[in-house]
Amino acid sequence: MKDKTVEIVINILLPIVSLIIALVAIFQTKKQIELSNKQHLFDRRLEKYIIVKDLLSLYSENREIIVDREDLIRCVECQFSGLTNVSYLTDMIFAINEPLKSDKQNVFLSKCEMLEKYAVEISLLWDNDIGQIFSEFVKTYKELLNKLYKQRVCISLIDNYNKGEIYSTGIKQNSTVTDKQMLDNAKRMKLFETINEIDRIYNRIINENLEQKLIDDLKL
Repeated sequence: MKDKTVEIVINILLPIVSLIIALVAIFQTKKQIELSNKQHLFDRRLEKYIIVKDLLSLYSENREIIVDREDLIRCVECQFSGLTNVSYLTDMIFAINEPLKSDKQNVFLSKCEMLEKYAVEISLLWDNDIGQIFSEFVKTYKELLNKLYKQRVCISLIDNYNKGEIYSTGIKQNSTVTDKQMLDNAKRMKLFETINEIDRIYNRIINENLEQKLIDDLKL
């Protein structure tokens, strides 16, 4: 009778113990998945933070030769070179040096698309106002590069036209006319408005110490 009672108890406890073991295993698996997801999120945020930090640094270093500089209508190479002086953007400089070459333009466009993608990822990885601000900064940074490139194309076309005129007629186009054409192009694509916008975002990031807030959100 005693043996039978023990057997009944064992038969009752065995499923319970098995259930407890299974629940513990599920809990541990869930915790591992949560930790893995957090680590993955941290890695992705860290990658994008480094990009944000790079772009903020590049803009800061070149701000004085970009903001309130009307001579950008005639020459943009120095500013563009400074803004792309980082390993993953440096190929863009070939486009500014040879703006009418299609292969160089394709490289430039692919880098612009990459920055646009980064801007979207930042807004998703930091789903708050801070993320939106830095997303806008990266997006506007891309727009600035794009408009500097377009201005360089305009300068190159005008220069080529002038060379043709000199060759065929021996007469160089009046510099005032040339400057007006370049200024009209800059106004048409709102180059200076874009510079003012990125500078506004940059000043807000600096004045409100938003980079530190981004770092705080970076932590697990």
